[in-house]
Amino acid sequence: TKGFPSITNFPGSRCETSCSWTDNSNNLWLFGGNGFAIGNNVGGLNDLWKYEISTNIWTWMNGSETLNAPSNYGIKGVSSPNNTPGCRYCHAKWKDCNGNFWMFGGTNAGDEMWKYDISSYQWIWISGDTIQADTISLGQKCITLNPNHPCARCENRACWKRRCNNLEFFGGLGFEFDGPYSDLWDYNIITNEWTLINGSILKNQIYPYNT
Repeated sequence: TKGFPSITNFPGSRCETSCSWTDNSNNLWLFGGNGFAIGNNVGGLNDLWKYEISTNIWTWMNGSETLNAPSNYGIKGVSSPNNTPGCRYCHAKWKDCNGNFWMFGGTNAGDEMWKYDISSYQWIWISGDTIQADTISLGQKCITLNPNHPCARCENRACWKRRCNNLEFFGGLGFEFDGPYSDLWDYNIITNEWTLINGSILKNQIYPYNT
């Protein structure tokens, strides 16, 4: 049962689950991946699980028990118990200084940025579009403007928290699996703005190492 810990609970088999966090109480959290839900079919997952080390018990916290579930966006910037990111895997992820969980993009996910409020146990759709196939980034280096954003991508696992309010990632594989990116992006939590820091917004760029 969703939200209730039990010794019989455990997440189904899965791979490519790049979205995992440790909360401030030392519990382990897991979201999505590619694997099994109800039945024997394999596909995208969007279930959120919490594992308590002290009790050795899993709790199903959010998401669907079926495969390939779509996002339930709600209102951008507003938390709701009905909000749920859709199925995805191989996406960027962070934890902010307040212990909240963040994730961006991923396979099947477009350019969405989501926040999980650890105090209310609710997801918030923060930025991005509901269109998965967004393949165009907007931005000039080191210029912060509200329309700026990285395009949809997956496999972008190089992620950092530079300061409490700055989340960064580098590169990733294009949404159409037609090549990697070499761009470094910064997301400001307070202003809800993306800034292109370095690199190119084009795919398959080759740079000389020089000296």
